[in-house]
Amino acid sequence: MNKVGNKTCDTAVIIGASGAIGRHLVKKLTNTDRYKRIYLILRSSLGYESHPIIQEQIMPEISVENIDVPESQVDLFCTLGTTLKKAGSVEAFVKIDRDLVVELGVWAKKKDRGAMHVISYIGADIESNNYYSHTKGEMEQRLIALDLTSLTLYRPSLLYGAKRPDFRFGEAAGFYIMQLFSWIPIAIIKRYKPVSVAIIADVMVSRSLQPQLGVDIVYSEEMHEK
Repeated sequence: MNKVGNKTCDTAVIIGASGAIGRHLVKKLTNTDRYKRIYLILRSSLGYESHPIIQEQIMPEISVENIDVPESQVDLFCTLGTTLKKAGSVEAFVKIDRDLVVELGVWAKKKDRGAMHVISYIGADIESNNYYSHTKGEMEQRLIALDLTSLTLYRPSLLYGAKRPDFRFGEAAGFYIMQLFSWIPIAIIKRYKPVSVAIIADVMVSRSLQPQLGVDIVYSEEMHEK
């Protein structure tokens, strides 16, 4: 796959910066010389008001129409993700994890050049009967159909290392079960081995340093090899 030209964008936009992966991503990107300006699209401030390269844009509800980024070339990082419990219904979940992400892709398409990095899910599958997997599969398919200059989809397995205000029993149980078998050198086991939110952020940063043309899908086992 070819690189996106010799010159990289010097402006980043992060959607979902207040989440587990997003918080790590913000810190890691600011520790590189990659970007001269980083925009955080947030519902509430993270305390970066006086940061030299970070600009917070606060909006009660994230709306593409309200994003104010004058630069014509941007790299867009989307770490959005909710749960059925927090969203309140499957319809509300889909509105965030599929529709909003795709709207962001359309917004990115209007920029001259740049890359879009999106957190998806290892089980993303448009043919799945599970609402979560199906929604992620639809999100991926619609983003790919936009024919963006550069689109990287990250498909992590179970996450760990996240400091969440809410306890997620399924996530915790799955983590401990997979840890019991993660030492087994079998491909399917390696694919579903839990991955830390810090590692995912590291991988996103490293991929942003060498953006590729077209669609790139990064699977969970590749993240462990970073």
